[in-house]
Amino acid sequence: MENHPTLELDKGKHIEDSIPLSPEEKERLYTPWRYLVIIKIFKRKMPHHMLRSKLIDLWKPSETLILIDLGWEFFIAKFSLEESMVKALHLGPWFIFRHFLSVQKWEPKFIPKEATLTSTAIWIRLPQLPTKFYDKVILDNVGRKLGKLLKIY
Repeated sequence: MENHPTLELDKGKHIEDSIPLSPEEKERLYTPWRYLVIIKIFKRKMPHHMLRSKLIDLWKPSETLILIDLGWEFFIAKFSLEESMVKALHLGPWFIFRHFLSVQKWEPKFIPKEATLTSTAIWIRLPQLPTKFYDKVILDNVGRKLGKLLKIY
C-alpha cells in the first residue's frame, strides 16, 4: 500500500496518476449529460421513488424522467429534451410537501459532499401592494434591489 499514492478528489486539478482528457474527450463525455439539473429538497428527506413521482407531477415532462441519487441529499434529474430542462430551471419556484426544491443546472465537477448552495431563485410576493405600483419599471427596481431579477409575473 505504501507504493500507491492516495488519490483525492480535487475539483479539476491534476492529480498524480490521473488520466488527462482532451477538450474533445470532455465534450464527448459531457454531451449525454447536457440536459441535467441538480436538485435538493430543503429540510426534508424523501425516498427516490416518491421524489421521482412528485417531480413528474410538478414538471409533467414529455419524456421519461431519469432520477439519479447522488448522495448527500442531492439528485440529478436527467432529461433528453432541452425544453424539459429549461422548464425545470425557470418555471419555478418548486415545492414538494411545502418544502423548497432547489434546482440548478448540472456542472461536470459537482461533488455532493462538498456542495454549498451560494444562491437560489426566490419568489417574492408583495401582498397589499397599492395598484399604482403595479408598474413594470417600479417592480423591476424592487426586484433588482433584492438581487438578480429573473422574471416579473
